Amino acid sequence: MEIAELNLPFRRHSYIFGRNGPQSRLPNRLINSHRVDIVFDMEVYSPRLQQSQSYMSQYLERAKLCAAEGIRAPFFDYDQAISEINRITSGVPFSEEGVSAYGLTWLRKFLLYKTQVSWMKLQLRGLQARQQRHC
Repeated sequence: MEIAELNLPFRRHSYIFGRNGPQSRLPNRLINSHRVDIVFDMEVYSPRLQQSQSYMSQYLERAKLCAAEGIRAPFFDYDQAISEINRITSGVPFSEEGVSAYGLTWLRKFLLYKTQVSWMKLQLRGLQARQQRHC
């Protein structure tokens, strides 16, 4: 506990939007790590997408607090962060030119979800038809 108390004045002394900051961690996690193999996966994926703005807003507020205390990342870290953001947000659904990695991933996961839902409906209709024949 003593170390935690000693470190308290320095809690804002880390760079928020530096290399591998939330601007790259969140999209990487949603694109590369969050699998959508079954309907349930898509049902938990969609709310995570919806919460991403809140997640990023919290980090932005932290960065503003740090900046108010004079704690800023080196200039080149801002260039790196902006470059990472541009790679993710260039193209649909963020702009009309091209398709972003984020947009492609969402579309692939959504199509997989729709395919599985259709497959489930077919299976249920088949079960229903068999049940009706046995009654």
